[in-house]
Amino acid sequence: MRKILVIASQPYDYDALQQSIYRDRYRFFFEEVTTDPGKIGEFISYIIDKYQTRGINGVLGTHDNPESYVAAIVAQEFGLIGIDPTVAFTCLHKYYSREAQKKIVPFAVPQFQYLSLDTLKREEITLSYPFFVKPVKSSFSILARSIDRFETLEAFLPKARTRLAESVAPFNYLLKKYTTFELDANLLIAEQILDGMQVTVEGFSWNKKAVIMGITDSIMYPGTMSFERFEYPSRLPIAVQQRMADIAIKLIEGIEFDNSVFNIEMFYNSEKDNIHIVEINPRMSYQFADMFEKVDGTNTYSIQLQLSQGEQPAFENRKGSFGVAASFVFRLFEDRKVIRVPTQEEIDKINILFPDCSIVIKVKEGGRLSDVSQDEQSYRYAIINLGGKDWVDLYTRFEELKQHLRFEFKSMS
Repeated sequence: MRKILVIASQPYDYDALQQSIYRDRYRFFFEEVTTDPGKIGEFISYIIDKYQTRGINGVLGTHDNPESYVAAIVAQEFGLIGIDPTVAFTCLHKYYSREAQKKIVPFAVPQFQYLSLDTLKREEITLSYPFFVKPVKSSFSILARSIDRFETLEAFLPKARTRLAESVAPFNYLLKKYTTFELDANLLIAEQILDGMQVTVEGFSWNKKAVIMGITDSIMYPGTMSFERFEYPSRLPIAVQQRMADIAIKLIEGIEFDNSVFNIEMFYNSEKDNIHIVEINPRMSYQFADMFEKVDGTNTYSIQLQLSQGEQPAFENRKGSFGVAASFVFRLFEDRKVIRVPTQEEIDKINILFPDCSIVIKVKEGGRLSDVSQDEQSYRYAIINLGGKDWVDLYTRFEELKQHLRFEFKSMS
């Protein structure tokens, strides 16, 4: 039986890897990673000491902050197959990622520059207003926003300094230890504003060859940067999807990314017929894993497990039980107290009526929506994945499922 070390912090990994298809082949060891800035080095040392003589065959980490790059480091320390940590950090540090993209696929890269948090001057801004700013290392679109003039940016900097000082400390510690990068993550990156249809191109690289599994459409709540749902497969024209796939393959092979699943967010502007890269994530998208299984017949966790042991993944499109699938994100746009969440009995009933559904409840009864990590615009409280024979069937099933899913909230005011 193969022994797999899972660097985890979210229930997705625990739930997904308990499936019967994995029980006969793998034995999993779950370790919840620390996000304490002063203890990330101690955590890695603890993991190495605990597992170096236990015959671990692979290391898995499916989240950005810090699971995926900690998994890459641990795999390297154990002499196991995994992403080169320097390549992982190149993807995750948005400025160095843009520099790499510019060398390989310049036509798909927006104008950009990094911004110092401490010595920023008006004359240093080379982009035209408005432009978009975000931390060079972040998650949930935290501190990401449009900037209309220098005064707006100047007023924003104190908040950015305060928020980034703590949040990027673990990343900076490991960045210094495992790379030769001169710039740490105490920076913002400014970019030309992108618009159009946002998608995620997901694939894997094995033996230095990239393979595209599929493209997922991202649908936002109107007027926001908050995702409402993700739909697979993409409804973009096939020719556009092929161009995106070509860009992804050229980029992944160009940065020598290998031995892992990846996903690359992109925009397609139909009026200008151009494609731009948003960012590279050196990991699988755990939220999309069973969407691929529903439509293609293979769960992405299976692909990542094979890659972590040097095996060539077996993946074929459209071999699943459904024609389409979606991941629906339930959100509110103000903080509220959670009065009621669906009971286990109610969830069990839904699972009987919709056996393919995946239900993740993010909040707890009696708590607040803000108790859970969120973006700066909204509050996620549940995620539902569901399949359908076509889009009409999928939406019909989703509306039926919602009738059985009862939440109650109370205003905080």
